[in-house]
Amino acid sequence: MNSPPPLDPSDDALFARLADGDPMALRPLMDRYDRLVRFTIYRMSQTRARRDPLWLDSVASEVWTDLCRSLRTSPEKKIDHPAAYLIEISRRRCIDALRRRNETPSQGDPHEDHFAQTTANEEDTADMLEQSEELSALRDCTHALEGDDARLCSELPAITAGRWREAGAKLDMPESTLRSRWKKILAQLRSCLEGKMDR
Repeated sequence: MNSPPPLDPSDDALFARLADGDPMALRPLMDRYDRLVRFTIYRMSQTRARRDPLWLDSVASEVWTDLCRSLRTSPEKKIDHPAAYLIEISRRRCIDALRRRNETPSQGDPHEDHFAQTTANEEDTADMLEQSEELSALRDCTHALEGDDARLCSELPAITAGRWREAGAKLDMPESTLRSRWKKILAQLRSCLEGKMDR
């Protein structure tokens, strides 16, 4: 008689493992919630995400870093609603990132106030699907980068924050060269995105 397949660990169990410093617990949580994290950031910063697709990756990484840091600092923390908790962190990280660039969250979105108080599955279904398709296209274009372009993106947080000198030093690349290369990468990503969304 075959044994039943093992159940996936609960969110609480994964949070506990993260609090204990187990990095392997992060991947299952990202599989469950990374799309929600990125969707939250995208809804708050559509202009920035479209102009600079890799910026979204940088902010999403900060969200997961914040979660790990929070759990390790306060291992007794009880997260009753993981989706709501991650939305809160995503909104805070997005606002901080936009402030660093002297920008503001997207304005004029009729869903913005509602979204701040609800989870993503309570949004208008048709609108959510449309937004998710564009976000998926952004990620496909980003993952298509290869070679030196992909290596350059290892310094994405510094580049998107405008810390060109710091990023150039780590990449062993003059700041002027880095700026020129980054401009070409963004043009490539925009062209890729336009092509996918026009299909």
